[in-house]
Amino acid sequence: MFQTDSGGMAAAADIKLCDPSSTWATRLSQIGRNTDRIVICTEELLLDGGDKYGNGCVYDNRYIRSILNKRDAVDPGLGSVTLITNGSEAEKAEELLNDYPDMTVVLTEKITGTVVLLSTGTAWFSVGGFGKVKKTDKASPFSGLGIHSKECYKHIKNGINRHIKENGSRRLN
Repeated sequence: MFQTDSGGMAAAADIKLCDPSSTWATRLSQIGRNTDRIVICTEELLLDGGDKYGNGCVYDNRYIRSILNKRDAVDPGLGSVTLITNGSEAEKAEELLNDYPDMTVVLTEKITGTVVLLSTGTAWFSVGGFGKVKKTDKASPFSGLGIHSKECYKHIKNGINRHIKENGSRRLN
């Protein structure tokens, strides 16, 4: 058993290891059925297309919008959604903010990977960004991890808040 120490917190949890075929749309399929608060903390709002190495990609927010539209049906304007991403993603985040004016958007720096938190106590992790999976990411034998645990949710949310405080932030709305 893991022990809580200076390296982290030990916790019991229900865990799901995601296969490479798992997508963000699949992982977040339930977001249209409730109004739990959602925090999306991501290094990158993912590109669409490109070759097997990710070259030639063009940003296209249709996939991300297809996920968020599930929530928009029960939470018009997405007031219960917070998007936290690197400053380099500002233009893409502003585009989403135009579609979902009540969503909170925070820009910060030094985010790697992606975590999506649902206030019910669920956290989804991925080594890549949020959106359509790059073809290079599909080559990995493992694409993500889901955790059901209120303890883990609280620990991760506190870590995100600490990261924002230490690295500075700018709210777009």
